[in-house]
Amino acid sequence: MESSPHWITLKGMIHSIIYMLKRLPFRMHMLGEKHRKVREEVLRRVKPTPEEDRRIEEVVQELMERIERAKELLQLPWEIRAELVGSIAKGTHLKDPDIDIFLLFPRGVGVETLHTVGLKLCLEVLPQGQKLYTQHPYIHGEFMGFEVDLVPCFEMKKGEEIGSMVDRTPLHTRFVKEHLDESGKDEVRLLKAFLKGIKAYGAEEAVKGMSGYLAELFIIKFSNFEKTLQELSRIRPHTKLTLGGREAAVAVRRKYTDDDPLIFIDPVDPSRNVASALSAENLLYVKKAACCYLRAPSLSFFFPRRISEIDGAKDIVWEKVQAILGSGGGILLLTVDLPPVQADIYTSQTRRFLKRAVETFEREGFRKIKSGFYIYSPPRVGPFPAPRIKEHIESERVELVMLFIFPQYRKGERKLHLGPPVHVKARAEDFRRKWEGREEALSRIFIRDGRLALYIRRRMREPHQMLPVVLKALPSHLKKAYESRITISVNRGIDIERYWEALYLALSGRELWELDEDTG
Repeated sequence: MESSPHWITLKGMIHSIIYMLKRLPFRMHMLGEKHRKVREEVLRRVKPTPEEDRRIEEVVQELMERIERAKELLQLPWEIRAELVGSIAKGTHLKDPDIDIFLLFPRGVGVETLHTVGLKLCLEVLPQGQKLYTQHPYIHGEFMGFEVDLVPCFEMKKGEEIGSMVDRTPLHTRFVKEHLDESGKDEVRLLKAFLKGIKAYGAEEAVKGMSGYLAELFIIKFSNFEKTLQELSRIRPHTKLTLGGREAAVAVRRKYTDDDPLIFIDPVDPSRNVASALSAENLLYVKKAACCYLRAPSLSFFFPRRISEIDGAKDIVWEKVQAILGSGGGILLLTVDLPPVQADIYTSQTRRFLKRAVETFEREGFRKIKSGFYIYSPPRVGPFPAPRIKEHIESERVELVMLFIFPQYRKGERKLHLGPPVHVKARAEDFRRKWEGREEALSRIFIRDGRLALYIRRRMREPHQMLPVVLKALPSHLKKAYESRITISVNRGIDIERYWEALYLALSGRELWELDEDTG
């Protein structure tokens, strides 16, 4: 009897499934082996050697001695305690770490005294230091080859009302030291290196990523790097996490709304979300990176290739730009030049500016717009997607670069203008009175899908003509700042030789870890 085609298909499917199941242990073994090799190489590159750690200890000890001498010199009437905090204190630091030392003042000291006396004490230790500000002023400087932050704050105990994020930091350090075992320290290093590699490390406004403390809490909760990535690969927006048991989880769900993309309750201060700085965009980006890494582990997630090292990348940009311009498309490039001290402030505002610009272009009928936001810092280390950048803070000047790529750059003269529904008689009559006989009207009024409509003359036919509209919507102080700093370049007026890396990222649509792939 002749076999049925359906039976042949089913039989073939069964054989394929059996073959895949037989191969699965081998594939899992190979994937596990690749994970192991990547882990070993990453730790070899990012984990300080015993000699480097000894050097760090020597520098910290010298700073502590300087602090004691400064306290004696100033003869301060309070008991002020110096405490090493941050990744070095926790043992989760990477190579070339910053040194963070907090000067803990008693609670009875006034805030103004804390600031004035605290800074005076810090400057005795680092005379060449620079005054910076978060929620408290602090001193940043260089000492024996290391970047150092000296931060005066109030001494807090767990359970006490906490004045600021700065006051919380010593409690964070103590918590991690108590709850993270020795093996977990390397797992944190792997997670930090992964987040740094994909440019999602840092809670500052310019990054809107994951902080080092959040990375440490992830490892405390999920035990290792791979399990953390597995959780991140299936995480959903507005997920609520806690280190407490079931009761704590229920309390969190009741207390916290879905305002933040991710909620991870601070075990030191339950009123605070450790992940509050993380943007929705970056949560999805980290989720995508975690999925891609688990599927195909690679060093490129930790150490992405520089665009300038890709063979033929600049030629690809020139070819694609010429193709866009030759087909009626166009490119609009905006740059905002800033000193580093203002970069963190303006990065957030520029992101909003870019979003408003895209919305304005789309309202005017422009579709399929590619847009990108990049930061250049001289000496140029290449552009990076702005929400995933930290390097720009290191440089003398910063350029915020916005790119818009349009399949069609110039619209026709006529624009369809829709009015009110026909049955809303009062509004329909107003519409007729407004438009009949006007110079801008290019047609008679007609009915389209139950609404009055006509064609009018388009006032702005190219995207760059619409930028004043976007600027006008900004707050006055930002409008003034942008107008004096913004540079607009269009199509053949763009300096491709200068901005070709940003163009490459925008045109290729590649993520940073994909830059090792064939660029053809």
